[in-house]
Amino acid sequence: QFEPAKQIAIADRIVITKTDRAPAENVAKLEARVRALNKSGEILHAILGDAPPSRLFGLGAHEPALVGSDARKWLSIEPHEHHRHDHGHEHHHHEHSCGPDCDHGDHEHHDPAHLHGIASFALTFDKELDGNGLSLGLQTMAAAYGDKLLRVKGIVTVAGQGKPFVVHGVQHVFYPPDTLKDWPKGADGRPDKRSRFVFITKDLERATIERHLNPFIGEATA
Repeated sequence: QFEPAKQIAIADRIVITKTDRAPAENVAKLEARVRALNKSGEILHAILGDAPPSRLFGLGAHEPALVGSDARKWLSIEPHEHHRHDHGHEHHHHEHSCGPDCDHGDHEHHDPAHLHGIASFALTFDKELDGNGLSLGLQTMAAAYGDKLLRVKGIVTVAGQGKPFVVHGVQHVFYPPDTLKDWPKGADGRPDKRSRFVFITKDLERATIERHLNPFIGEATA
């Protein structure tokens, strides 16, 4: 159904329970189905109903970005690391492999019909963004496509500002931007000042968003 698919798609963390009671191939198929909807959310396995509270509570919408070190992961730029809970159980990371027990002959979990039109994509802008243009572009985008914008996340560099901003919106609502302590670091260890957005949409293509934002903040990087 669409509603649970939507909740999976926009989640930052997903907990799979009763994996100790289900056949391994069923768990693999479920995880592949979840990953098809959500390419970046952290997947945790609750073994015998046990999951570390520190991984479940205190997660605000911006928390992974505002702490600084996880800003790139929050935007799906880097894979999540493995997480083990106190009893040594391993939690699955960002990249998923079906494994030997997964029936690749059954492509039901990759069927586009099960995605309900939900897709995710990223846009990058190399130059500094005009603050007024960005604000107006996001507001008009939410008004025009709100029902189809399931979630928008961004870390952006605004002209004339000494710190990057975190942008976060859910459908028709964009929350006031928060300031990061510093820009995320790139592979070379230097501050990466490119502006990045991640969109999770329903029946809404990347090209449509690019055309909408172009008059306000310019053309996205190829």
